[in-house]
Amino acid sequence: MSSDPAQKSPPPLSDSPLFWLLLFGSAAIVALVLIEPKFAQREARLERMYRARQRAAARAQPPRAGQGSGATDRAAEDPAATGESPGPIVSLRSLALLLAGILFAAACWLAVVRRRRPPEPGT
Repeated sequence: MSSDPAQKSPPPLSDSPLFWLLLFGSAAIVALVLIEPKFAQREARLERMYRARQRAAARAQPPRAGQGSGATDRAAEDPAATGESPGPIVSLRSLALLLAGILFAAACWLAVVRRRRPPEPGT
C-alpha cells in the first residue's frame, strides 16, 4: 500500500477562505432579513420627520420674486402633498442584493476550485 500523490484527498473545506466568506455572508443575509421590518419602521419614521422639516423650511421662506403662488410650486415638489406615497430613501434591499451577488460569485469560485485537480507529476 503505497501512497500515490495523484490520489491524495483534497484539503478540508474549512481551509478555504471562500468557505468562511460563504458561511459569514449567509449569516449576514439572515440577519438582514430578520432586522428589515424593524429597520423599515424606523426609517419610515425618520423620513416622515425629514419631509416635515423640509415642508416647514419651505413654508418659512418667503416666495421668490417672479414666482406665483408658492403653494402650487411646493405641491409639485412634495409627493406627500399630492397624496402620493414616496418610496423609502434608504433600504436594506440593495445591501442584501449586493451581498447575495458576492456570495453567489464566491460559491461558484469555490466549486471551481474544489473540482480542479492538481496536475499529475511527470506530465
